[in-house]
Amino acid sequence: PTFLAELPEDLRAEVMQQQMSRNAAAQLASTAASSIDPEFLAALPPDIQADVIRQHQREEQQNNAAEADTSRSQDMDNASFIATLSQELREEVLLTSDDAFLATLPPHLVAEAALLRERENDFGRSLHHSFGMSRRHSQNASSRQENPARTTNTNVNKVQVRKLIQVIDEGSVTYILKLLFLVQPVTKALMNKVLLHIAAHDGTRDVAVRFLLNVILQSCDQNSKNHEMYGYSANNTVSDAFVPITICKRAVEALCHLAMYQNEVCKTLLKDNFLEEQTVKDFQNLLITKLQFLDKTDLQPDKKAISSLISFLATETATKSVALQEQVLQLLNTTVQFVEKSFEEDSANGKASVEGTKFSMPKVSVLELHCLTQTLTVSGNSTKCMERLTSLFKSLSWNPINLVACISHLIAEVKAEGEKSKVALELFLKDCKESKNMSLETFIGEQDYKLLRLVKMLRALWPAKSTDPSSEESNSEEMLIDSVSRRSLGEAVELQHLWHLLGECLSMLERTESNSKSTGHGSLSPALCRMQPLFEAFLVVKAPDSAKNAVSSKGAGKSSTSMEVEKAADGECSPSRNSSALNVKEFVSFAEQHRHTLNMYIRQDKTLLHSVAFSPLVRYPKLLDFDNKKHYFRSELKKRTVSQRYNSIRINVRRDYVFEDSFHQIVLRKPDELKGRLTVTFNGEEGVDAGGLTREWYLILSKQMLNPDKALFIHSANGLTYQPNPASTIQPDHLKYFKFAGQIVGKAIWDEQLLDSHFTLSMYKHMLNQPIEYTDVESIDPEYFRNLGWMLNNDITDILEETFSIVREQFGEMLTIDLKPNGRNVPVTEENKHEYVQLVAEQQMTKGIKEQIDAFKEGFHQLMPPDLISIFTCAELELLMCGLPTIDVQDLRLNTEYTGYTRESPQIQWFWNIVQALSQEDLARLLQFVTGTSQVPMDGFKALRGMNGPQKFNIHRCGDKKRLPSSHTCFNQLDLPEYSSEEELSRYLLSAVREGFEGFGFS
Repeated sequence: PTFLAELPEDLRAEVMQQQMSRNAAAQLASTAASSIDPEFLAALPPDIQADVIRQHQREEQQNNAAEADTSRSQDMDNASFIATLSQELREEVLLTSDDAFLATLPPHLVAEAALLRERENDFGRSLHHSFGMSRRHSQNASSRQENPARTTNTNVNKVQVRKLIQVIDEGSVTYILKLLFLVQPVTKALMNKVLLHIAAHDGTRDVAVRFLLNVILQSCDQNSKNHEMYGYSANNTVSDAFVPITICKRAVEALCHLAMYQNEVCKTLLKDNFLEEQTVKDFQNLLITKLQFLDKTDLQPDKKAISSLISFLATETATKSVALQEQVLQLLNTTVQFVEKSFEEDSANGKASVEGTKFSMPKVSVLELHCLTQTLTVSGNSTKCMERLTSLFKSLSWNPINLVACISHLIAEVKAEGEKSKVALELFLKDCKESKNMSLETFIGEQDYKLLRLVKMLRALWPAKSTDPSSEESNSEEMLIDSVSRRSLGEAVELQHLWHLLGECLSMLERTESNSKSTGHGSLSPALCRMQPLFEAFLVVKAPDSAKNAVSSKGAGKSSTSMEVEKAADGECSPSRNSSALNVKEFVSFAEQHRHTLNMYIRQDKTLLHSVAFSPLVRYPKLLDFDNKKHYFRSELKKRTVSQRYNSIRINVRRDYVFEDSFHQIVLRKPDELKGRLTVTFNGEEGVDAGGLTREWYLILSKQMLNPDKALFIHSANGLTYQPNPASTIQPDHLKYFKFAGQIVGKAIWDEQLLDSHFTLSMYKHMLNQPIEYTDVESIDPEYFRNLGWMLNNDITDILEETFSIVREQFGEMLTIDLKPNGRNVPVTEENKHEYVQLVAEQQMTKGIKEQIDAFKEGFHQLMPPDLISIFTCAELELLMCGLPTIDVQDLRLNTEYTGYTRESPQIQWFWNIVQALSQEDLARLLQFVTGTSQVPMDGFKALRGMNGPQKFNIHRCGDKKRLPSSHTCFNQLDLPEYSSEEELSRYLLSAVREGFEGFGFS
């Protein structure tokens, strides 16, 4: 330091710089594996030397850390290494690794890698498909992204619409429009473009629309000069009779195109005083001569174009051509829907009212109502025509004044047609009683179909009941609508006597078919087929006004009447709701009484359950047969997914590990992915799955799923049915397995595949979201169920010393479970024993296995919509899952025992006669009713088991002839009353079997 202090300042700085260079070189030399030349480093300035040294040290540290990580990774297997990666990097590794690397991974990672690659391939195919179909679109999109300024300019140009210059005067428009009526017309696209240019100007637009309307209205006049087509000769293929219709169709088609693309044309059709008064009068005079139902007092000249178009629907020209009717209705719908859109726009701006819009909905006159009704009831209308007519009625009824007018007119028409049908039914009944000869021509006519169409339209227009009709804020429009909705449709049409006659006729016709109706579905007689229009009309009129009156799917275990109906029967409903509830009760009662005929109608035309008349029956599933429910279920599933595309599911499993391999490959998939077509390959086998391998996979998987070694399910006392195991927690991932099991059951139903999995009654109820009852314990533990039954039927005071708790063994440890808060200290008494029984049943069938059931239902409902699957009963759900078994009636008869009866007893002879004639579906129901499952033992009915071991099918005599047969599934026992006739036995037995499990008694 002293030496440096004596040196001059510039020399001292140079000496210090040299010394720093030497130190840096020494430091660099001391580091191992240095790759920097010391001379090069010494030549650098001091600050740059320091930066170079620090950078070199950082690189050395990173290399050392990488070497340490490599040494650690050598001690880690591939699966553990993948577990340390981020989700994005993990997917990239699994997606790009070769087969040799994947072979070292556990099954769940292999399944994940396969799923990722499958998704990648499907995405690539869909992307290729999309770009292939719309490559030009994608190129345009990319060019817009590359040049946003150009896109902006384009949008600006679009906004700045260039005003068109009128080049055609009003007088020339007519000559151009006559080109429409050439025998060989001008190209439609070119003509439409010309028409749109004409309609773009006020003057030419009015001339064009008025000319086309005159052509349409004058087509009804055979003497009109407008019935000529230019270029027409005798050699042309167009017949003289069809020339007016052809001309009219072309004029209507032109107006439809203009109205669709030019809102100004819709405004023109709604203008007051648009048509000339003489044109309107001439047209109305033609209506008077053609339509006998019109009265001159109904004729009030209306110069609005839309009024004349509505009236035109009832003319002979329109009724001769269904296509022309459809076009006119499309034109009318386009016009009135423009008014609705205008109202919605005004509503968004806060200035809307029915009459306050610039273009208000036109009021319907008496003449127009007559014409609309005539169009509605004319025979030969197409489905499209009826849809457009319904849409027109609804749009016009958007105005409350029109709504009341339409409903009043339709009610009058319904009463008139109903009176005709009533007279015909009375004549038919009189003929049958006097001569016992069913003359179909006397009671069925066109009026029944007219009546059906009229009530369908009334149902479509009928307003919902006001939530608070007494509200002071209700305006005049709401009060007007409320005046209509205050009554039900059934009360308004006043056809009670007709419905009574209809029921009488149906009952009489059904009795005549009693020989063939016993068990098989058969076919309907011509007389019953002719009754279908009136039957449908009844269903439309009496159907519940809203879903709130229907039976809840959760209460499907009850009979097919709602609580509101029951209250009405007991007089408990408020006056405002009593009539509605009684209406529902009448609907359900009528349908139950004629259930066989109703289901035969549906069976002959499966689309009926989607119609206005029959669709309300889905709310009351007990009224429908299983095959009709099944078809409706399949069609609804298809309808809900018709617009979606699902990729195939390809899985590869080892035959000895089907459950585990399938779990790993299914559980990772999204719900929508599970709906794709399944293709199964067994590892090491060359079989190609054309359906057989999939069926085998489902059967193997369902058996392994119930395997006791899996600890997921336990079997009931009869050893045939299963429910979740409360001790399944021994499996670490047991809830994932239950979700997987639910997915497999749902997937099997989706794919229409069968499973070898029969669950307990309570398990099926959980799947259907139905309430659990204590009687359901019978299918799990009959001995415990019998004890609960004894407790309910006897006084337990000073006999039983129970508390509101139960003791259960779990993994060798005895656990006390409270059924209610502090239940172990609450004694069970005669007063609270019913509560105890219910809580015990809930604990055993719900609370004790709640997590397992919730996981199972989560997977099941990913594929099966709860609202749709709930139309089935528990017995039907089992048939849907497991299919109809092949039941050998002779084998069942040889292995049946009797108590109180003998083989020669008349009741036993009748019983086997009835059973012998049952369909396989009803045989499965009978087996379910008596044994608790439709499954037939592998060794036949001689191997049937009960709670105490082998227990054959047995029939016991019971003395009460007024009750239905009942069963005790724990003993495979049928209690059969001593009925006095085979017909009576058949009726009661089938009622009990088809109603499901409601006839169970105590063992």
